[in-house]
Amino acid sequence: MPFLKAKKSIFYNIVFFVVIFPHLLIAQGEIDDQEKIFYRNEKTYAFGLNSNGASFHYRYGVRVNAFRHRVYELDIANLKHPKEIKISNPYPVYYTSGRFVYGKLNALIVVRADYGYQKEIYQKRDIGGLSIRRNYSLGASLGMLKPIYYEVVIPTTFEIEDQKFDPVLHTVTDILGPSSFFKGISEIIPDPGVHAKYSYSFEYSKKDETLRMLETGVMAEFFLFPPKIMAITTNSPFFLTLFVQYRFGKVVDSRYSKKMKEISLPVMQ
Repeated sequence: MPFLKAKKSIFYNIVFFVVIFPHLLIAQGEIDDQEKIFYRNEKTYAFGLNSNGASFHYRYGVRVNAFRHRVYELDIANLKHPKEIKISNPYPVYYTSGRFVYGKLNALIVVRADYGYQKEIYQKRDIGGLSIRRNYSLGASLGMLKPIYYEVVIPTTFEIEDQKFDPVLHTVTDILGPSSFFKGISEIIPDPGVHAKYSYSFEYSKKDETLRMLETGVMAEFFLFPPKIMAITTNSPFFLTLFVQYRFGKVVDSRYSKKMKEISLPVMQ
């Protein structure tokens, strides 16, 4: 579909530009004379746009030294199969159930827990400048496969029933649209896995006690069993994800921060 291809092209171009040319984003501005909080912990939240879905994140960073954090992360995401294409129901005049993915068996929701490190590789020099950070982490994934139900027309009686997709019984013209998302929630099947992430963060907040950043990177994820998302194509246990996140949060002072606020540290080159 042209629109889908254009959307993916824009996403990949943004990721490529931010990762490969971060120095083009650094601007000079008003000199920052705020009192710096060097030794602090940080708490942030993020919304992510992924190449195969969307996600929400929580991160807690514990200051190890002036330029390094130990990070703990939790996030939840939906993962889509690359062959998913939404289509409209064939009877829009009579039924308004909406668009659906033909052949989809299960929705894959993933909960992740990470442990890793963050290193500041470029400090802000002025108000409105950028701080660049490098992040890497490893973690466990818990995939949850929730069956998808469709509103299906029974050919013999023309009644409408909620049914799971069956490639033998169902054609495109049998399906009106998706049933309620909560239909089948009691039938969730777990699928454990592992993942690794690598990313860059670009922090641009004008206040030292708040955090505003864009983050982009890549994640590799592997599940114990191939998640059965689609019925009519191959389902792989491996997912490679590119992502862009908007992250926001605040500084949480550690017990040592008050003693360290007066220390002057050199600006990294």
